[in-house]
This record gives sequence, structure tokens and C-alpha cells, in this order.
Amino acid sequence: MPRFLFNRENRHTKGIPVLMYHDVSETPEKNKKIRHLHPSYSLSVEQFEEQMEYLFQNNYKSLSLSSLFNNDFNDEKGVVITFDDGLIGNYKYALPILRKYNFAATIFVIVGRLASEMYLNWEQLGELSCNGISIQSHTMTHRPLEELSDEEVFHELSESKKILEEKLGQSVNYISLPHGSFHKNLVNIAKAIGYSGIFSSTFEYVKPGDIKFTVGRIPIKNGHRIEEFKQIISENKMMVLKYKLFLLMTTSLCKMLGLNNYRKIYRFIFRIKL
Repeated sequence: MPRFLFNRENRHTKGIPVLMYHDVSETPEKNKKIRHLHPSYSLSVEQFEEQMEYLFQNNYKSLSLSSLFNNDFNDEKGVVITFDDGLIGNYKYALPILRKYNFAATIFVIVGRLASEMYLNWEQLGELSCNGISIQSHTMTHRPLEELSDEEVFHELSESKKILEEKLGQSVNYISLPHGSFHKNLVNIAKAIGYSGIFSSTFEYVKPGDIKFTVGRIPIKNGHRIEEFKQIISENKMMVLKYKLFLLMTTSLCKMLGLNNYRKIYRFIFRIKL
């Protein structure tokens, strides 16, 4: 059994869940004939609201990324809400729900896709920013970083940061990894550009007082019913084990097939058209 599944240091300490969403829609991707993203990444409006309502009723506090990295919080019931890609549903459907429950969130946007079909435009990003939503980088093009040269990684990180800061007039200090793909020199490059932290797709909880430069997150998917969501939030041991085993299998399969082949196969299976 892999060592990370039973870490003695983390066995009794509850961590902060950093939630990773993608899209919220009136018509989830799984119900569409032509899909543009993985169906599990698209939650219905009702499902997302049910989850936010649960957090609100149980006195969870939404933490900013800076609060997380600076350990600037005392509430044991903290949660971090993030979205990847910058899809239009974040503005149309997620924002009203977040405002209803007074939750802050972060959207990591693919800068090169902004204002195109399905994605947020600059006016919407400005409105989101004015409503307590932090806008951060998900690179320029969403290419897997492990396939790029150092120079290309530098461009993906630096150009996206520069454009967002110029357009929105706010600091961009954090980046999330496209496809969870990690480049061998990523940390050094990110630090040299001026980033304060990296968010990955690794399933883990943030332990207060033990924040690292690269932070894992917990993917929230369409298939998570509310009881599963509650168990994820409370760091239920069996639920954590279940999802870590699942991610271990998918990661192993991805390494065996290669990232591009793995992506081609799941696009074919789930009828995803890019």
C-alpha cells in the first residue's frame, strides 16, 4: 500500500479542504449530446447550491488564497473554493449562489481563451472581481506543462500573469496547473516570475501551519451526492482512502499510456469535442 495513503502525521489532524470546481450549468455536460469538457466537471445549479448551503448552515468560512498561505485564520471550519478554466457558468450561475451565502472564491482562468465561446469575458471578470472573486492564472493556453520547454513554461506563466494584472488592475500571485501537469523546473520558474504558490490536482488537505508552495486540491465532481460531499468536507477517512486509490489508478494509467493518449481515450469515451 503506498505510504501516502496512511501518513501517521496526518492521521488525526483535520485539514482545510481546498475545493476544485470547473463549471456550473443549468444543463450539465453529461446531459448534452455534444460535450466540450469532461461530464464530471459540470455541476448542476441545484447541486452546487446544495453544497454551498451545507457549508453555510454548518458555519464554514471561505478562505482567500492569501489567508491560506499566510496561515491568517483561526477558524477550524475553513474551506477554500476554487474554479479552473474560467467558464461562463462561473459568472452566470456560481456567482449568484456565492453572493447569496457570502462566500469568497478564486477562478483560475485560461487567459488565451477569455472572451471566446463558453468562457468569461473581461467585463465579466471585472464584475466577478468586484464581488469578492479573486482572478488568478491557469496559464495562457492550457497546454500540459510537462511537455513544454523551460522557455515555454516561463511564457505560459509570465504572460498570463502580466495580462491579467494589466487588464484587471490587481495582483496575480497564484497559478493552477493545466491537467495537473507538473514541469520539473516549475517551482523555480514560478518563484522567479513572482508567484506565491501553485495549486495542483493532487488530492490532499492543507494542514494549518504546514503550507507548502505547491498545494493539492479536492476535485468536486458531478457524481458527488450531498452525503459524499459532507464526507469529503469532514475528511472522512474511508472517503479519503477511496478517492486516493482512484486517483492512484488513474495516475498510473496516465503514466502508462502517456498523457496525450490518455486524454484522447477519455475524450472518445465521454464524447468530448474540443
